[in-house]
Amino acid sequence: MTRDVSSLEPVIRSILLDPNTNLLTVSSKCVRKKLLELVPFVTNEFFQSKRQEFDETVVKAFYEASALLGGEVYVS
Repeated sequence: MTRDVSSLEPVIRSILLDPNTNLLTVSSKCVRKKLLELVPFVTNEFFQSKRQEFDETVVKAFYEASALLGGEVYVS
């Protein structure tokens, strides 16, 4: 796996689509914590250096997951 945010998209999507994930309460912080457990190259420093790109990727994956699950989710 390459060490960039785009390579994490499938993993982020699978986290969001996990039956134990509540899309109404999930946050970027929850996704970051799960990625720290699952992906060896992901560290807090990685997130700090790529925060905006990571947050944009999570939002994109969030909308895709919501659409796949047939729901309308509003982000304020």
